[in-house]
Formats: sequence, structure tokens, C-alpha cells
Amino acid sequence: MKIDIQLTPSEVLQETLTSLTDLYGAFPSDFIGQLFTDVEQLFTASWKEYQRIDSGYHDLEHTLRATQCLVRLLVSCQRETGNIPVDKCMIGITAMLLHDMGFLKEAGDVAGAGGQYTLAHQTRSCQFAHKYLHEKDWLSVDVLSVETLIHCTALNTHLNKISFLDSVDEILGKAIATANVLGQMSDPAYIKKLYFLYEELREADTFRGVEDKQRLYQSPEALIGKTPGFWIHVRRDKLDNDYDALYKYLADPYPNGNNPYIQAIEANMQRIRALVGV
Repeated sequence: MKIDIQLTPSEVLQETLTSLTDLYGAFPSDFIGQLFTDVEQLFTASWKEYQRIDSGYHDLEHTLRATQCLVRLLVSCQRETGNIPVDKCMIGITAMLLHDMGFLKEAGDVAGAGGQYTLAHQTRSCQFAHKYLHEKDWLSVDVLSVETLIHCTALNTHLNKISFLDSVDEILGKAIATANVLGQMSDPAYIKKLYFLYEELREADTFRGVEDKQRLYQSPEALIGKTPGFWIHVRRDKLDNDYDALYKYLADPYPNGNNPYIQAIEANMQRIRALVGV
């Protein structure tokens, strides 16, 4: 298991198909293939009534890294516990691939690059998923599961307050929340991409009318400098506690091998500390 410097949709799709075939045998691979195609189109070109997603941070690669991490986590978890049937695995992967569709702008929306939707993007992603999956004739109960899982990607969501459909959905919610954090923070280009995240946050503050002096970060350097402290909080309070330390399933080999995601994040934090002189 490795953290690639760059990812393409075809690479993540192929890993997903191979992993799920080895694990489950038969599964709806045609749907997964079409979903990857549609998501790539949504990020890179106009699609039906939508413009492509212009976000510099929440871009296609962000979704691909989170999805790849989720697939690896779920495959390992299923091998060790047998708790995740194939239909639930499909629901989880679908939720991850659609979790940032809230940054989409409709054809007539000319304001901003999508960053204005930062605070509402999970809700908007659910609205998109609801429409998209019903057009694919998904059962309403499965669509609801996808929407619930999308909300789990928000760090301010308290998962213990979510009414999951069942215990498997709860595992999926914690897995998706875990993979969303690890996928982005382990990116070899993470530090560079924090400049794009700052621009998104600035656009969101501008959209809400927040004055400069009241903004959480006054510069991209301020955001970068606070990231190691943010990681300590996220690992302790979120990954280890709220998300039941599911990242342990990414140990390679399981259970006593190194965890490439944690190692990559720690390396990024060390680079930041060296950069800011801490």
C-alpha cells in the first residue's frame, strides 16, 4: 500500500474494481464505473445543468484520494471482521464519490468559484446525491443512507448524535469520516494545497460578510502554521475517539505493519514545522 504522488480516476477505479472483485466476487461494477465517469465529468467539464467544479482544494484529486483510502479501509475491515456486505460497501463508496458535489455551481451561477458554498456543501451534496441516485432507480432507504454518510464528512458533525439506519451504516460513517481526513492530509502536495484551502475559506467568509479582522485565518501562512495543532486535535478527538480508530485497518500488513497514511501525515506536519520554524 502506498500514497501516490498523483492519482487518476482510472487508477482509483481499477484498484476499486480489483479489490472488490477479490473480496466479494460479483458486485455491480457497471454502476461503479459509470459513477466514476460521471464524477470525473462533474469536476472537469460541464455536466447537464452544472458547471465543472472550480474549487482548488476540494478538487477531483481530493475526492479520489479519499475514495482510495476508503476502499482500502473497508476492504481490510471486511477481511478482518466480515461486517460489511457488498451492498453496504457500494453505498459507502458512492457516498464518498459524491460527498463534495455541494461545490457544484449551476450554469447561471457566475459568483465565485464555489468556495461560497463551503459551510453548506454537505447539505448541497446530499441534495445532488438524492436527485442523482433516484434517477438511477436506487431505493429510497439506500439514498437516505448515502445522504447520512455524506454528513459524516463534516468535522463538526457529532457522529454519536446521528441516527444511522443500522450498525453497519455507523461503521461506514466512521470509515468515511476517517478516510476523508486521511486522504487529504496524507497528500504529498498537501502543504501546497493549503493555499487553495485558504482561498476557499476566504471566499466563504466574503460571501457571509465576515470582516477581515474577524476571520479565523488572516493569511495562508497562518492557516499552514496552525495545521500541526489541528492534526493533534483531529487525531486525538476525532480519529481515535469519535471514529473508533478505524484507521488501524490501514496498517500494512494488518495488524502490526506501518500505517502509510499516518506516516505520510506526520511527514507533512514535520515539513510544516520546519517551514514555520517550530
